[in-house]
Amino acid sequence: MKKTRLLGLTLALLGTVTMLAACGSKKESAESSPEQGTEAAATENTAEIEFGKKSEEEYPISDEVRKKLDALTTNYSKVNWEAEYMPTDGIVVSEGTYIDTQNMVSVEYHHLVVAFTNTTDQNIKLSLDGNVEGVDGTYIQDIFTDDIEIWAGNTVAITLELLEKVPSGNIKWNKVEIQPLDLEYTPYEISAKLDKGDSGNYSIKSEVVSDTEHMNSYSTKTGCGLILDKDGKILSGNSLYESSWDSWSNLSIPAETFNGENADQVIFVNLYLPK
Repeated sequence: MKKTRLLGLTLALLGTVTMLAACGSKKESAESSPEQGTEAAATENTAEIEFGKKSEEEYPISDEVRKKLDALTTNYSKVNWEAEYMPTDGIVVSEGTYIDTQNMVSVEYHHLVVAFTNTTDQNIKLSLDGNVEGVDGTYIQDIFTDDIEIWAGNTVAITLELLEKVPSGNIKWNKVEIQPLDLEYTPYEISAKLDKGDSGNYSIKSEVVSDTEHMNSYSTKTGCGLILDKDGKILSGNSLYESSWDSWSNLSIPAETFNGENADQVIFVNLYLPK
């Protein structure tokens, strides 16, 4: 799924070969050129800042859960996630990034997309608290701490605007807890299309299809829409919180162009019936 990481893996393998070739006696090591030492250090630095590496090593995905992810028929598999890991049993956290240059000051603003997938067979409420880390390992900002609902097999996602701070893909999780869910669920399907309105910006317009009498009365706390290129890499996105059907079904994307690179759009939302 993570095509973008093939280059990183290739670089890591090349670095391993370089280090093995340099191994020998202490004298040989001492006589190695400064250039070789610099190259090895550069390779180590590349490995250290590999996106989400620390989180993936700390919270590996089990083979059983990996099979469940691969079998999902939702929008999850459309996205070329840059990091995937499991901070608690049954919950997979997936991350991706994109850079926005279409802003008021025309600078590179970094965005982090964080998705939560429920691979359990139960509808759950997820209570979260975590800190986003930068490439230098320092704190950038908090993950929102509100509880979110996720139906079994579903994914919800959020986008975080980090401005000029670059995320490492590592999040320090202070709390990831699964709690009972007291909301009512009825089956539904969502269709979405990319539309450019009078404002000049794009939006993802969505429609829900249900065979129940509750067609237009769904609610949600979390909605996220993403624009993808032909390889599933995230080009842009937006998310919203504490919204009703009327607001999330027309999700604004703050971009006027994707330079012809967009190939698809996805929307992640967890709809339920109001109490």
